[in-house]
Amino acid sequence: MEQATAGHIQNQNQRQLQSNRQAVPATRNGQPDELKGLGMMMQQLLQSQQVQAKALNHVTTEMNTRMGNMFTELNNKYDTLTIHIRKIDVHLAQTAESVKRQQGTLPGKTDKNPRTEHCNAIEQPFTETALGAEERAKQRTSSAVTAPDESAETQPS
Repeated sequence: MEQATAGHIQNQNQRQLQSNRQAVPATRNGQPDELKGLGMMMQQLLQSQQVQAKALNHVTTEMNTRMGNMFTELNNKYDTLTIHIRKIDVHLAQTAESVKRQQGTLPGKTDKNPRTEHCNAIEQPFTETALGAEERAKQRTSSAVTAPDESAETQPS
């Protein structure tokens, strides 16, 4: 459309110049007539430049309007995309919160222990604890009670 408008203006200017050439007499015997012709040509040239300026201004305004519309549309799409990404983030956070395992339970898939490369054995010297001594004392008393009964057993008939 821009090229068509510019081409139309150029054609119009050429027609005006041709009509000016025909209107100006070919005689050179009068300086004032020649100046009048040049003045008219200048006036027509200025008018054609004004027409071109108006057409250029119209095209520029149209381009600015289109660019403004495209910017607004792109900005709206950006805002929509930003809102969508925020919703995805919220959904992801909610999903992660609901998937967290309960305290004290093992996960369904066991994680590999990163320290399985080597194993250290620890030896501790034997020390008798109070609980261990108490258990041994109970075993001695229970075996002392059952010992006489064992000798009194009768053989099956």
